[in-house]
Amino acid sequence: MWPFFIYYLRFRMNKEIKKKFDNDFKKVRTLVNAFDPIGLTAGGSPFDEYDFLTNKILSKKYNKATRNELRIVIINEIEKQFGVECINELKNLYKTRFDKNIATLLDGVDSIM
Repeated sequence: MWPFFIYYLRFRMNKEIKKKFDNDFKKVRTLVNAFDPIGLTAGGSPFDEYDFLTNKILSKKYNKATRNELRIVIINEIEKQFGVECINELKNLYKTRFDKNIATLLDGVDSIM
């Protein structure tokens, strides 16, 4: 009886964790797509175009990353995945807008988790 009960508890816990992850993923995906760092969503790309970034943000957030750590991860992933270099060297007008958009994304992520 005990081995079955333990298996059942593990299964149920895993199911609940997966359900929470799926729910969080959908919410963060919506935020990341609204952030649309290089204009793919606005250009008609598939809704899962930024899922690599959504996964990275969730993983880091679940591991208690700070806002600054998340910001660095977001910038590094955009640079790495899309070959966009030197985001930190954008001209002031664009850098201010980009930084504001990252702050809005992180505010949304904070409100979810």
